[in-house]
Amino acid sequence: MESMTANIGGVTESLKNQMHNLEKKFQNHPTMESTPMSYANTVKSPNNLREIIKEARNEEQQEDRDKKSRETNIIIHGIPDKKFINQEEEEKWNKEFSNKLISDLKITVKKKQTLRLGTFKENNRRPIKVAFATIKDKESVMKNLKNLKGVEGYEKMSITDDRTKAERELIKSWAIKAKERNAEEPDGSNVIWRVRGSPESGIYLKKFVIKRPASQ
Repeated sequence: MESMTANIGGVTESLKNQMHNLEKKFQNHPTMESTPMSYANTVKSPNNLREIIKEARNEEQQEDRDKKSRETNIIIHGIPDKKFINQEEEEKWNKEFSNKLISDLKITVKKKQTLRLGTFKENNRRPIKVAFATIKDKESVMKNLKNLKGVEGYEKMSITDDRTKAERELIKSWAIKAKERNAEEPDGSNVIWRVRGSPESGIYLKKFVIKRPASQ
């Protein structure tokens, strides 16, 4: 028991932060129905603490595996969709599209797979996932996107990394913050707030000053 108490007493600041981040998720945990969730009262119950730490670690490991499985992929948005008569026709189109994309990028890389994500719907533009053989291949694509500027067929296209659900939710939350910040700007303001950074390097809002046309 002394050893257990010593371990609990030596909980790091990092663990405190994990506890804070998990507070909402575990506030209705069955073993804690009668006790409000907080770092202070949780450490008094070694079983609760072990359970929360174990689940936090499992989630972290799952997120790492998910990131690893996506690290050679890109997601393409904005390309017009179409309905195919069968799976073979769709796979043929996907292959031809990604081959043309790589040709227009003026690079040489190896692909593993190209597929539309989701179910076809009229007037919808399902994203396209392209998986490359290596991270280097994927990075080559991202670095050479400038070669698509002005090329017909890519006007409304955007290409992003293949993000995990947690990363997408994080990016979305910052997009909402940017929208709220812009709404707070007074009428006629020449300031616009945009999201910059990435989940890896850190996400933040950056202020831009735009030029407005002179009034007549």
